[in-house]
Amino acid sequence: MSIQKIIISFFLEPISYFLTFGSLLVYLKIKGRQIRHTILVVYQIIGVGLLVGTFFARPNNYLYSYLYLLTGISFSLYFFFLFESHQKRWLTLLIGVLTMLYYSFERFMINGEKLFPSIGFVITSSGILIMVFIYFYLMMRNVSEEPITQNFDFWLMCSQLAYHLGAFGIFLTYNKLTLNILSTEQYSNENRALLTSLWGAHNILLFIGSLITWVGVILIVREHKREIIRDWNA
Repeated sequence: MSIQKIIISFFLEPISYFLTFGSLLVYLKIKGRQIRHTILVVYQIIGVGLLVGTFFARPNNYLYSYLYLLTGISFSLYFFFLFESHQKRWLTLLIGVLTMLYYSFERFMINGEKLFPSIGFVITSSGILIMVFIYFYLMMRNVSEEPITQNFDFWLMCSQLAYHLGAFGIFLTYNKLTLNILSTEQYSNENRALLTSLWGAHNILLFIGSLITWVGVILIVREHKREIIRDWNA
């Protein structure tokens, strides 16, 4: 396996989490702390820790179960503090609860540690996509004077949309492959290469999402500096 494939398939995922973590820190330094963004900072820190742990744990499927559970709960709380409507807030909590219920079912009823928890990630991605689409709907209905490029939540939604739309299909495919490959004695080098390449595509989507958040932060930082210069010259 080439160095490029090793980096993409094994190291790009924690790198992407760390990049998103960095973009959040820069944004919070400029705009100040908000509960929903602080939640995501904590999520990224724990996420990096779990992903680093997958390099050493064998098997490591249970760590990915923790990851989708953490993702579902964190974004449920993020959207809870983002939305103002009580109905939409209840929806965010419901999505978080559904993730926890499936995790409990997988962990205690079907012994899900034997296979990669693809369905858990499918449920998490579905819930996040629903909330992202609600956000865009509300944004189009409630036009504000603030330029959209200065709204970090907008860039975060774009990153999540780009990642989860593609990841949803990958998780569904990954579930079918792992059921047919990992649960049998057909785990050949060719099958290993196929699963590795598919996960590499997932990591590329995650990396693209982290870059999108950085684009937003860079634009926000540039405008912040311009405001400082205007105030200084005033």
